[in-house]
Amino acid sequence: MTTTNFWDLTPEQIKEFNDKGTFHVNSHWVLNKVNDTEYEATYDGLYIHIFGSLDDLLNRKNEVDYFEYSPELSATRQEETFVNSKGNIR
Repeated sequence: MTTTNFWDLTPEQIKEFNDKGTFHVNSHWVLNKVNDTEYEATYDGLYIHIFGSLDDLLNRKNEVDYFEYSPELSATRQEETFVNSKGNIR
């Protein structure tokens, strides 16, 4: 398990994240385990960075996708909507 990482999480915090599936790093970032192969780092509820492994998330490397909040689509769909650069909805 990684002991030093981009988020400066301690081994205990990493275990808590693994157990709960979510972790608030500070007032801006929330880390989420979506499933066994997808992890998110969400910034202020507006930007979602997707990683394919816990190690990649912890080291913020090998990002596999990036989504941004779309106010226009959110208004149209009447629910929070995030899209990537290809227009795919999360």
